[in-house]
Formats: sequence, structure tokens, C-alpha cells
Amino acid sequence: MTFIHDLPAYAGLNTALCKDLPYNEDIQNDLEGEKETIPDLSSRDSAPSENPTVFLWRKTISGASKGVSEKTDSEYQRLVNQCVNFLIGNSLIQKREDFVCPSPSEDVPFFITAWIMNQCDEINLDGSLKPQNQIRDSYVHGQKMRASMTYLFGHILGLGSRPWQKSEVTGRMTGNPSISEQVSSYMMSLRTRKVHSSETPTSAHAVTSETLKKLYDENNKPEKSKIKEYEPSSRSQAQDINDWGGDFRKTHRDGGKSFCSIFVHLTFNS
Repeated sequence: MTFIHDLPAYAGLNTALCKDLPYNEDIQNDLEGEKETIPDLSSRDSAPSENPTVFLWRKTISGASKGVSEKTDSEYQRLVNQCVNFLIGNSLIQKREDFVCPSPSEDVPFFITAWIMNQCDEINLDGSLKPQNQIRDSYVHGQKMRASMTYLFGHILGLGSRPWQKSEVTGRMTGNPSISEQVSSYMMSLRTRKVHSSETPTSAHAVTSETLKKLYDENNKPEKSKIKEYEPSSRSQAQDINDWGGDFRKTHRDGGKSFCSIFVHLTFNS
């Protein structure tokens, strides 16, 4: 087995994973966010099987319930092929099946981060800096690359949303390698470098519990709690920039609150 983090050619990746790592809470938030993109499977559903018929059934069922549009599926498949070509081209694997398989090797999280780093980072895999005029993909594209891996191992290969971890029974790695601390740590590290280089990444995972609490407090101020009659207004009317949420307005016959308030209320009371 090739351990990518032991190779001098990947010293840059090793450095990116080992320094300036975020707090564990940030990594856990990222892992939880990535898990939510894949439906949960039972331990029996995701257990490895040597029976080719069982594997084919799982693959067929996963494809029928993939939960993404055909366009997104095609884009993910394109990215998977791109990743495989990168790994073969860099002699990290010999054939597609060495990577795209239901029993991923221990190095797969490093393969994923190496691929993303090569495309998106300002640092080369060997640790040297890329020329400033070299085109690099955005952090958002890096998220899409990771999403394609989560989709590949979670949906297509049937490994679900269980985080990547070593089994105490068998000593083998189990779960989805894209939902691993290594990949999450790298993505947080990449995001920091992108911000420092004046790129402003956007991410659904960036909505933290602290942000949700602020939204909840804002939408539950006493002056906002009284439901008022709906009053249409023109966009041309001057608006107070601090009144971004508005008051609660009665809608149709049933009355109602702002979507934001309802969403945050459910989040904190579920």
C-alpha cells in the first residue's frame, strides 16, 4: 500500500493537513454538514460484501435513489473520472478499480485532498508555491469536487454517511472516506488560504450554531413578536438597512411568521 503522506512529492499536502488546523468543533461541523448530503444506512446496508450480486443490487438501488438531478449526476461522474485520471497519471493507483471500489484503501482521503489541492490550492503538492498567473479553481469548485467524492462513495458505492474511521473489531477502515477528518481539515485549511488571498468562499457549512442563535434572537425580539396585517410596499421605497428581517405579517387566513424565524425555531427546539 502506498502511503501518500510519506512521499516527498506530497510534502505540501502533508503540511497543509498538519498546520493551522481549525478547532475540532469546526471540523465536526464540517463533517456533520457533509453527512447530511447522504442518507443514513444501517450497519448491515453498508457492510462490505464479497457477493457480487449483493454489490450489484446495492449499486442499482443507490442509483435509483441518488437524490440529485441528472445534470448534477453527470457533473459528479465527470469529476470522478477526472479524479481517477489524476491518480493514475500520478502513479498513485494503477487502475480505476483501485480507487472506485466498495472497500477503499486507507489512503483514499489523502488521494481526495491531493486531487483538490492540485486543482484549487496556491500550494503545489510538493510544498512549492504556484505562479501567481497560474489559474486555480475556486473554493466553491473545491467543494463540488469533494461533493462528487461523497456522492461516489456514499451513493454509488453504498457506503452511506458514516464517517471514515477504523473498526475496533477488524482494524480496517470503514465508512465514507470523503467524510473524514483529513478531508474536512484540508477543506477548512483551503478556505482560510482562499480568504487570505481575497477570495470570498460561500458555503452552506459555514452557517454555525452561533449564527443560528443570532438569527433566532433577532427574530424573537419583543417588537417583532406581534403579528401585523400584511401591507404591500414598493421596492422603490426607502428602507432601513437594519430592518432586514421585517415584522411578522399575517399571510392568507392562517397567519404566519417569517421563514427564517420558523427555521431557526425548529433548529433550536428539535
